[in-house]
Amino acid sequence: MADDQRGQGFAHGEVTHYVGVFSDITAIKTAYEQLNYQAHHDSLTGLPNRLLLEDRLHVALQRARREQTGLAVLFVDLDRFKKINDSLGHDVGDRVLCEVAVRMSKLIRGSDTVARLGGDEFLILMEGVHDAATASSVADKILEDLRKTPVSLEQEFFVGVSIGISLFPRTVTIRQR
Repeated sequence: MADDQRGQGFAHGEVTHYVGVFSDITAIKTAYEQLNYQAHHDSLTGLPNRLLLEDRLHVALQRARREQTGLAVLFVDLDRFKKINDSLGHDVGDRVLCEVAVRMSKLIRGSDTVARLGGDEFLILMEGVHDAATASSVADKILEDLRKTPVSLEQEFFVGVSIGISLFPRTVTIRQR
């Protein structure tokens, strides 16, 4: 091949050769997904944490304003939880928190969010709630479930909860048993 033919493609802007570099980034993507999950979920219960809840609440409030719908926020606090930790140990307390988280998650709609704020405090975010009766009904289900069915670990005991309810665009009541 003559020298003038070798450089001919380059002179006319044609691609004559190329180099490709490929790399498997599966490990990097997996690590990123793990970090993202850890940043947004409670390490004990696996529930959304305060950071993810704040984001979901912000989005839910914007949607409720835009679509002129309501939402409810239920603040759930376990009664006398410190006594469980102090008398039975933190391992038992942790298992109680996990059991309560699972049970509350089963009592809400799939579109609702149960989040752990920290310690023995949880928050439930319910979108599309138009009246206090809907939020109150969910609160009653949680109260009834924990009152009637004991948390079963090495020993059975009942967990009491206090639940505060707030509705957007208005505030309602506090329920306790």
